[in-house]
Amino acid sequence: MTRSACALILLLLYVGASGQQLRIDELRRPLKEHSAPDAARLQLLVEMAQAYGLVQLDTAVLFADEAHALAERLGDAKSAAHATAIRGTYEVLRGDLARGQADLNTALEASEQSGSLAGQVQSRIGFLVVRNLQGRTTDGDKEFESALALATAIRDTTAMGTLLLIRAMGLCNGSLLEQAMVLLDRAIALGTAHSSHALLSQAYSTRSYLRACMGELDAADTDIDSSLKWAARTGDRYALSVARGNEGTLHWFRSNMPKALECYLQSLRLNEQLGARPDMVTTEGNVGKAYSVMDDQVRALEYAERASNGARELGLHQCLLNSLSDLGNAALALKDLDKSSAAFKEMAFWADSLNNQDFLAEADVRMADSYLAFEMPDSALTYALRGTLGMRKLESSTDVGRALVTEGKALTAASDAALRHAGIDPKDRSSRALRAYEDAITAVEGFFDEVTYASYLGISTIHERDGRFDEALIYHRKAVAVHDSMLTAEKNQAMGELQIQYETEKKEQQIVLLGKDKEVQAKEIQKQKLVRNGFVGGFALVALFAGVFLFQRNRISKEKKRSEELLLNILPAEVAEELKAKGEAEAKQINEVTVLFTDFKGFTAMSEKLTAKELVADIHECFSAFDRIMEKHGIEKIKTIGDAYMAAGGLPTPNTTHALDVVKAALEIRDFIAEGKARKVAAGLPYFEIRIGIHTGPVVAGIVGVKKFAYDIWGDTVNTASRMESSGEVGQVNISEATYALVKDEPRFTFTPRGKVQAKGKGEMEMYFVNRA
Repeated sequence: MTRSACALILLLLYVGASGQQLRIDELRRPLKEHSAPDAARLQLLVEMAQAYGLVQLDTAVLFADEAHALAERLGDAKSAAHATAIRGTYEVLRGDLARGQADLNTALEASEQSGSLAGQVQSRIGFLVVRNLQGRTTDGDKEFESALALATAIRDTTAMGTLLLIRAMGLCNGSLLEQAMVLLDRAIALGTAHSSHALLSQAYSTRSYLRACMGELDAADTDIDSSLKWAARTGDRYALSVARGNEGTLHWFRSNMPKALECYLQSLRLNEQLGARPDMVTTEGNVGKAYSVMDDQVRALEYAERASNGARELGLHQCLLNSLSDLGNAALALKDLDKSSAAFKEMAFWADSLNNQDFLAEADVRMADSYLAFEMPDSALTYALRGTLGMRKLESSTDVGRALVTEGKALTAASDAALRHAGIDPKDRSSRALRAYEDAITAVEGFFDEVTYASYLGISTIHERDGRFDEALIYHRKAVAVHDSMLTAEKNQAMGELQIQYETEKKEQQIVLLGKDKEVQAKEIQKQKLVRNGFVGGFALVALFAGVFLFQRNRISKEKKRSEELLLNILPAEVAEELKAKGEAEAKQINEVTVLFTDFKGFTAMSEKLTAKELVADIHECFSAFDRIMEKHGIEKIKTIGDAYMAAGGLPTPNTTHALDVVKAALEIRDFIAEGKARKVAAGLPYFEIRIGIHTGPVVAGIVGVKKFAYDIWGDTVNTASRMESSGEVGQVNISEATYALVKDEPRFTFTPRGKVQAKGKGEMEMYFVNRA
């Protein structure tokens, strides 16, 4: 299923792109003439920031920043808070989540203190966008209701519509489709009552996507037509990019991949012009999906990796789930089974962390597909049955159809013993598999050819194996008929032309931005079109040489990528880049870092009860989980020393959230070990218990060695963090006074003061146990 999981709502930017440029031109002269630092200039700066919001987000941030500075000079606390909220929202929209959230936190506090209702509404809008981007899509009811009440109180219909749309998208991404539909209907009613074309465009677009997910394709067609109509009236670039993306999804559901790809590339081009990186990540993922279905798996993998890398960089967990799914699918198609399994396992980890049942079910189904590709049908059966059960609880008919196809394949190929283990009589194998395939065809109702084709082929195979050759032939012919209606040579050529057109139109846009006169623009654009047409015309001749070149390039690229990945497993990305560029990396003094130490209690005693292989396996399981938790919270793993684990937040790039990040990670580690202990106690097996210590202070960080590089940290802070661990208690997270000072106001934590505790080599130190509130 193609998801618009990371699509953002920019209705808060009031007017459309062509209207934006007119508004910018209208504001530029009075802003230039009105240089006095007064309330009138402040209002002009705010309006200019909003006008640039749908033209260039970087510039919008600059104007919001200038507005904030002027408001502070004027002593206008309300306007300063509102400007900070606007700036924070734009920072989030362009992909700078850390800075954006910091601004939104500041803005909300300042708005509440100054009584700025507009600032409070804007801040809460920003927070809801962040929730959607991070995949926390179903826990924003309180935030939404509070913001909606404030927007209603100040009669800000634009903010009311924005909130309805953002919340609807969050519910949609959380598979709460009916609840999302109610909010979208409210948004459309509000837009109609107030003649808000921008609101209507986005509401119809989002409802079209929602209806497509529910299999209501004709109704989705009507909605997307309405969305495009309203977007054209306003000239709203962002609304048009969202509408084109959702139009692409609708074509995708109808198996018209060339048209879907065309829409996605149009959407990507608009997002690039705007500078909305989160939406670029989403659209890159959708482009990859289209290439995948069109059986260009090399390009599909390329776009999936671009999307997953972007999602990791920006901290977009929901987008990361999407891109990991796509990456795994493309790798599986290319027979890179290690990469596919790794992607699906990581997807399951993040889905579980985000409590996303949709992706948990999909991860099960795709793991089953991987095991089938490995020719391990018995292992596949467990995942397939669980995945289908999970998918049936959701509302996506396409995903249910795909899951049922996988279940049918697993039932057909599994051993009798595996069937019995799953509670299935082997005599019922054929009937169960046939029912799965038939249910898959019913689920997609003929609008998703890929599922229908696989189901007919599966049914034919079962009839042939059971000796019903006439029926096997009938279903084989049905499968061939469906296959013939799918990908054709003409569609493949259209795919190549669309990619060339996309690159050409990007160059055309660059020509326009350079400000050339119309005659030069026309000549340059014509030249680009001639190049494009010439390339398409000579494509067959070039293909032979390109094939040899690409084979060699891909081999070299694969080896280079493997080396890059190995280096990044050893060193932080920033340090690795410095090492590659200079041949060395300088040690750096970092003034404030939060260091975490863990140590297992009773490790020696446990080692006497387990074989060396079993002990290493247990340690590997724990440290692998710790690594994933560190990555999730943006913390750098430093090293392991026997059964001790060391990590640090706030390096190599300093940040302001390191203490909070490390404490959250420590609590997750504690809970992971506690859950493992409970399972092993129930099974009568030896188990680990853990102590965790945390301290904050300055360190020196850098590379040691000249051959086997290791990134390490030094200083008294490291020693003190170790003492926090050794002075703690089993099952507790023990933090120092320095760390406590940074996280004490966090409402999600509770603290138990321990008073002054004797620490080896340190004397008495104030310590605290931290827990979740």
